[in-house]
Amino acid sequence: RWTGSTEVGGEDGGTVEDRTAPHDAPDTSDGNLDIERLELLRELSPDDTAYLDRVIGGFLGRRADALTRIRAAVAADDPARLAAEAHGMKGSALNIGLPVVGGLAGDLEHLGRAGGTVGADDLLLRFEAALQDAEEGLLAYQEWYRSLAAGA
Repeated sequence: RWTGSTEVGGEDGGTVEDRTAPHDAPDTSDGNLDIERLELLRELSPDDTAYLDRVIGGFLGRRADALTRIRAAVAADDPARLAAEAHGMKGSALNIGLPVVGGLAGDLEHLGRAGGTVGADDLLLRFEAALQDAEEGLLAYQEWYRSLAAGA
């Protein structure tokens, strides 16, 4: 993950180059976006933004339904359904480079696998806020890489 620094101290007291975010990429210091993961996805089709556009669009398009299903599982006190729905969101979030969303979905999944939904309301609030932050970050990242393609 990019930390904003360009160099770190080496073992011999010198410096070694650290992996940095691409020039002018959106700030990821809040940890909501894994810029390295997004860059790996972008590099799958470096001359065309269509692939990453589809990945981002797919995630953003499915998140509302997934959130509705997770809420319904909590409301119905259905831990098995909570675990299954949260597991799907965890995988999607981590695949696209959203570690905070993925971590909170994992917490919801764990709660469901433990056989309960008690405590899910607080997690859901945090999960919803993380989804909002992720959307904003993904859209900023998308705007950034599209500007690179337009300037090429």
